[in-house]
Amino acid sequence: MVPSVAKPRRRVRRERPAAGLCLTFVEWPYLIVGADIPQWLESMALLGPKRDGRRVAACTEWRLTWSFRDATSTWGHAIIDVVVELTVITKLPVWRPPLGLESSVLECWRRLQHALSVHEDEHCRNGVAAAHALATALWAMPPQKDSDRLAVAAASAAVQVVKRFRALDREHDLQEHWAYEA
Repeated sequence: MVPSVAKPRRRVRRERPAAGLCLTFVEWPYLIVGADIPQWLESMALLGPKRDGRRVAACTEWRLTWSFRDATSTWGHAIIDVVVELTVITKLPVWRPPLGLESSVLECWRRLQHALSVHEDEHCRNGVAAAHALATALWAMPPQKDSDRLAVAAASAAVQVVKRFRALDREHDLQEHWAYEA
């Protein structure tokens, strides 16, 4: 009889580091199989999350949403309240080692898992930095002649912030592109 393996559970953590800033972190593990590096890599190639149409060992995606309230002031329409919400979803492999494996195999797994976690943590930090930068940009928005112009200026600022941090994510992937070596 083959023992059943419990499916890894998704974990959600929420933070509110500042007024109007809501951060949600979702860890979404997926189970892989194998007893050594080639088998793990094959399992990740079959079961890993899809990114740009291809399977990857791990990935982190972040999404920003934002809103604001404005009011008429002496200088025009000004932002009086900002809400920025960030959702970060990180997908990493989980492995349940079979009994009796050599400690060297377990150490290889720990190194692989650590390398993937460190890489994905940088993407997470980029998302958090983008959320803070967006909140700062919105609060710094100068008053506009009317609320429509304020909305256009705010949207433009948001696009620029997201572009900047998405570029950092792409740069990180290029710099950190690695092949795991045992």
